[in-house]
Amino acid sequence: MGFAPDGSFNSDPGDELKIVKKDHPITEGLKEKVKVHKPLAQLMTCSGFQGDADIIAVRVDNEKLVAMSAYEEGTKLIKGATKTRHVNI
Repeated sequence: MGFAPDGSFNSDPGDELKIVKKDHPITEGLKEKVKVHKPLAQLMTCSGFQGDADIIAVRVDNEKLVAMSAYEEGTKLIKGATKTRHVNI
């Protein structure tokens, strides 16, 4: 979909995210660390978001792995731009 290159997506067990953009509408009112699943579950993440992604949350155990991001309408991607808002969770 043009967000990140193949090979930069990950799916390892985990249960906690770190909110890095607390003023985003998706994360309003959340604490800095959020437990998303108990027991551990597969967390889909990406280490290679490109363009003008708004990084919202990362894994607590590896902050290079983005777990939540957003692209506003018209935001630059690897090639081209978005036609509407996209949220990756």
